[in-house]
Amino acid sequence: MDLALNSYYFAGTSGGNIYLGNVTTPLLLTAVDTALNNTHVRRIHLDSSNYPFRNLQMQVKGSFYYLYDGSIPVIYRGILDDTLAHTISYMDAFFTQLAIVDSSSFAIRTQSSQNRQYMLADINLHRNPKLQMHPLILEKQVDGVFDSDGKLVAEHNSLTIIYTYTYRNQFIVMDRNLNVQQKLNTIDTTTTAKIQTHMFSDGTHKMSAPPLKVNGFVTVNRQLLFNHSRLKGKYESTKAWKRASVIDIYRTDRQQYTGSFYVDNRNGESLSQMLATDQYLYVLSGNELVRYRFREPIAKYFKAGEAENLIE
Repeated sequence: MDLALNSYYFAGTSGGNIYLGNVTTPLLLTAVDTALNNTHVRRIHLDSSNYPFRNLQMQVKGSFYYLYDGSIPVIYRGILDDTLAHTISYMDAFFTQLAIVDSSSFAIRTQSSQNRQYMLADINLHRNPKLQMHPLILEKQVDGVFDSDGKLVAEHNSLTIIYTYTYRNQFIVMDRNLNVQQKLNTIDTTTTAKIQTHMFSDGTHKMSAPPLKVNGFVTVNRQLLFNHSRLKGKYESTKAWKRASVIDIYRTDRQQYTGSFYVDNRNGESLSQMLATDQYLYVLSGNELVRYRFREPIAKYFKAGEAENLIE
């Protein structure tokens, strides 16, 4: 599907639709059917919007959509059939990333007010206090900021939260309360982040040399994590590496690499985002939304009742 613009991102999936947000028009929510034939665009209205938004983003989970900007900080929630979003969290915590656990619980990545180092926390709207910090989950190697950078995502069929480091070969699997269940490794050998940083007098950090990225975009469906590998393998074809993106697949319930596949560049554009469901992998590449069907070696992981009895 030609989207005409390259500013879309995946907001989530619900009720047989794929939902897209747009960074240039953050109040527009676009629903696309799974056949990529029809779209429905709606403009969301906020119950309170007198804020200097810097990065208003949208996510969809279950029957709700959410808008949030961690620099304010504020979280809105609306029903998918309604265009009015209501404020459900205001000034509870500043954050740089958010993953939705359920309609009243959220995992966030925030920064320490003392040393600016990244840490994870969770917000529960029905708890007092709403915010609970988890400063020991992310492990400092160099500066505690860039070396701990990564992607925070929630598996949309369960309450599993995953944090994938950008500059080292590890991802962390947590339950809804951010209790660590697994610390698993990717097949890359970079165990320590290869970065050089400089800290200024105000506590901010800046890269002083180009970093070595290990992991890129990720998407999680049930017990599989799909990771956009950023480093060429020792025996990998340079030609293939230039014309396609490599996606590595890992189990999230145990230490197991299950395979890799290529996603070809389209019109000279590599993938910018991906979203996995039980049947398909959806990819954003340039102006296009592309759908790939999973074959049996991957699809078997998503069939009801087979997740616990896989043939190795």
